[in-house]
Amino acid sequence: MGGRREGLSPTSLAVLQMLAEGHSYEQVLIVHPDMTYSDIFAAAREALEVASAEASDYHERLSDIRREHPRAYEKWSTEEEQRLEQMVAAGQSTRDIASDLGRQPSAIQSRIKRLGLASTQ
Repeated sequence: MGGRREGLSPTSLAVLQMLAEGHSYEQVLIVHPDMTYSDIFAAAREALEVASAEASDYHERLSDIRREHPRAYEKWSTEEEQRLEQMVAAGQSTRDIASDLGRQPSAIQSRIKRLGLASTQ
């Protein structure tokens, strides 16, 4: 764990760092005699809360993005790639293609590059 994460107390960070390095509960308590097993369990609860909040934030961001781009971050189908190729060949703009396919313009550019198609603007 590189640094202090928002919402993670210094005590929890110290406990989790030692556990991540492979130390046992007993070793944590020897190095930090002011701690108890309860502190170790509290650190695990805190870490789960932080992870849960991050997952929730991710899902909220994804939901916001998908309001405008319904197919954002979904796997591309063969049919979609063929449609993309046809639209690029027809000279459609990236923005128009993105709108038609329900994807973000950046995803269209990435897929165009990946498929080796001529770039559009």
